[in-house]
Amino acid sequence: MTFTVAPVAKSPDRQPAPTVILTVVAALGLTLLSTSVFGKTVALAAVGVMLYRWPVHRILLAYALLTLAADERSNRPYNELWHSPVQHAADFWFETVKSSVTFLPVRASPMWLVALGLLVRTAARRTAPNCRRDRKQRTIGRGFGSAVTVAVGVVVVGALFGIATGGDVQQSYYQMFGLLVALSLAASTAAIGSPHFGVRLCNVVLAVALYRAALAAWVYLLVLRPDQRSSNLYVTSHGDSVLWSVALTILFARLMSAPTRRRLLQSLLAALPMVAAMVFNNRRLAWVMVAVSLGCTIWSARGSVRRRLLKLAPYAVPPISFYMLAAILGPPKRIFSPVQSLFSVAQSSDNSSLTRDIENFNLIYTLKSNLPIGSGFGHQYVELIRAYDITEGVGSTFVNYRYLPHNSVLGLLQWIGPIGFALALLPFVIGVHEAMQFHRERIESHDQTLAPAIVAAWVAYVLQSWGDQGLFSGPPVVLVGMFTGLGVALMADQVPKSP
Repeated sequence: MTFTVAPVAKSPDRQPAPTVILTVVAALGLTLLSTSVFGKTVALAAVGVMLYRWPVHRILLAYALLTLAADERSNRPYNELWHSPVQHAADFWFETVKSSVTFLPVRASPMWLVALGLLVRTAARRTAPNCRRDRKQRTIGRGFGSAVTVAVGVVVVGALFGIATGGDVQQSYYQMFGLLVALSLAASTAAIGSPHFGVRLCNVVLAVALYRAALAAWVYLLVLRPDQRSSNLYVTSHGDSVLWSVALTILFARLMSAPTRRRLLQSLLAALPMVAAMVFNNRRLAWVMVAVSLGCTIWSARGSVRRRLLKLAPYAVPPISFYMLAAILGPPKRIFSPVQSLFSVAQSSDNSSLTRDIENFNLIYTLKSNLPIGSGFGHQYVELIRAYDITEGVGSTFVNYRYLPHNSVLGLLQWIGPIGFALALLPFVIGVHEAMQFHRERIESHDQTLAPAIVAAWVAYVLQSWGDQGLFSGPPVVLVGMFTGLGVALMADQVPKSP
């Protein structure tokens, strides 16, 4: 499979009249007729026509906007203490077609089907509007195309092998859909990406991150009771931790590339709501993502940016050290949650950490029993040691926890083995490597933002997959797919044309 790159025009393209009509029809079908099968059928048809008519770069931006802004019901958003008035639209996007349009026996979600449609269009080199071939495209290196082909093949073979050995068909879909979506988005973004597209994608991430931060603050301050705020509950969802960590990295990288007073004020005004939302959301892993992502951004800085950081370091070290010392020695407070959360990650005394340790032990035991090729998708891990029952008191959310482990990194290792694991993730590693190489060779300020964002998306994806089902969740899947694909496109754009 060979992928090509088509530069995105720098002037914003106008929406053709039929496209606007289709968008309005889809919105009306979901909002006004959400309780009827007819309304969802109209919306599904409109999505299909958009997949055919729109250029790939526009579909990708809309895909990111919708997936990052919507709530997955399987993640129990708002801890089921509040329900969004537009949750039906998110259900339509994330849940299977059969659950929305009952007469269509399609046990896959529109999110999954659109991603695969983008992969087909990309492989067929039809990224222009109305699925037309773009003659101005030029070929990316065969290494990435081959890596994506092999990765998709590994996932498909893993699913077929798992089903053939008694695996559950529907559970195999849930296990592999996130990886296939990420691979599809990476390939499609690599085909149409450019620095301009990267800036637009970063702007979408920032806009949605601010929206999710405002929503988290509204729910925390105006919806939850004081006793609910003080309990150890999240506010929105776990996927927002990934979104905010990438958005904060983008803001920090933009500030470092052009540290003007105006940029500093803009960055602070945008960052403060996100930091407050992370405090409200109370997820320990979020602060780990931010710390690692910002550390990678500082480590990759060069030239004048590195010199500015070295000048600021002596002034930043004392207040940061005092804050960390007060957080470690002081009582648990929301204001100290960044440091106290990082410190608690290293502790294993709470029930959550102990339960994860037991799950990791069971996953490693199952992996050892199925080496070297893995058990195949559709299988659950062997629960040699059982913690307390997490299926009681929370409905049906965790009934299939042995099929969808919290540590989805070890889960993927169990399903496709170490070799398949390496091959499946190789395209994302290539994307990060290409982004860093691009970062070393370009000096434009807007280009200095893109590589840190790509690294942050990869870091957040790995940490979320290790700590809390990142392999199956929308935000980490979308961000790692699009940003690592962008890294390949950016580097391919630097290859000189052959005479």
